[in-house]
Amino acid sequence: MSSSSFRARLESLPLYYSAPAGGYAPMPSPDDAPGIGDRGQDTGPTVKVGPDG
Repeated sequence: MSSSSFRARLESLPLYYSAPAGGYAPMPSPDDAPGIGDRGQDTGPTVKVGPDG
């Protein structure tokens, strides 16, 4: 559920903002927390957050 919300938010945000953001620096909200793990695996370095995955 959170993932869906997180994705929707990224789409509403500008590409330059959503792409590098990953959802950890600009919006450190509890709602985006689950999204961090998903994005982290995609980006690479953020994988270390990995308690989710």
